[in-house]
Amino acid sequence: MKAVYTFNDEQTGKIYVVLPKIREVRTALGSLVITYDNGDRHTFEVSDLKQTLDHLVLCLENYYQQKA
Repeated sequence: MKAVYTFNDEQTGKIYVVLPKIREVRTALGSLVITYDNGDRHTFEVSDLKQTLDHLVLCLENYYQQKA
């Protein structure tokens, strides 16, 4: 499993997220919010919020299952 997740933000374009650096993912006010292990928090506008969140969570689960 790749350690980098890629998706498109409606405002800034293509986003690359390193999976092992993610501490928390959630939604807020129709946006995807990712908190990193260093405490930084970034908000992303995505076209299909539920699908992007579900896919990101699936990638995180798969990544850490392969590491176990």
